[in-house]
Amino acid sequence: MASIDNDFLFQDEHEESEETATSSSETPWKILIVDDEKDVHEVTKMALSGFVFKNRELTYLHAYSAQEGKALVRNHSDIALAIVDVVMETETSGLELVYFIRQTLKNRLIRLILR
Repeated sequence: MASIDNDFLFQDEHEESEETATSSSETPWKILIVDDEKDVHEVTKMALSGFVFKNRELTYLHAYSAQEGKALVRNHSDIALAIVDVVMETETSGLELVYFIRQTLKNRLIRLILR
């Protein structure tokens, strides 16, 4: 298993340069919602409305299938969080998406929430 540089993951927020802190406060966190039910997308956005973390708001990417999720993850390497429905096209399509993110793309930074 590949190791992750803990210094990078747990960097003290005070170690950021002023330029990084300024630009990051302008760039929203990308949240990927992967679910085949439109209502779940709407409720998720409603539940997170007004949420700000480290002076950054949220922006949403929407996928209604694992295939759409794969395309979005390929095209947006800066997704902070993916909330993934396990059962969509098949009973394991969400798990297959997670496998794709971790094993195929080798993306260990995106936070994954399965539901």
